[in-house]
Amino acid sequence: MTAAYGVDALQGLMALQEESEPARVRRQKAAKRGFALLDALGALKAGLLAGKADAAALQALRFGLDEAHAADPDAALKPILNAIDVRAAVELAKLGR
Repeated sequence: MTAAYGVDALQGLMALQEESEPARVRRQKAAKRGFALLDALGALKAGLLAGKADAAALQALRFGLDEAHAADPDAALKPILNAIDVRAAVELAKLGR
């Protein structure tokens, strides 16, 4: 019974922290995620130009797409992040990953 209570309390605390996270912090996290995906796309491009897909870049793309999105990035950032996500997904699909 104590373990279940501890998990419930922890989940409640995490939910509270997510709600109280300032918009600036959410925007920074979303931008960081977008830049990481762009870096991985650049590394993949360089690898393909050299004749071999970069395994680390592919893994970074998969991880970046699986990573949680910010709850509500601002209106100007959201379409940019969506475009980056689509591009990353297309590259993974083209390579059968």
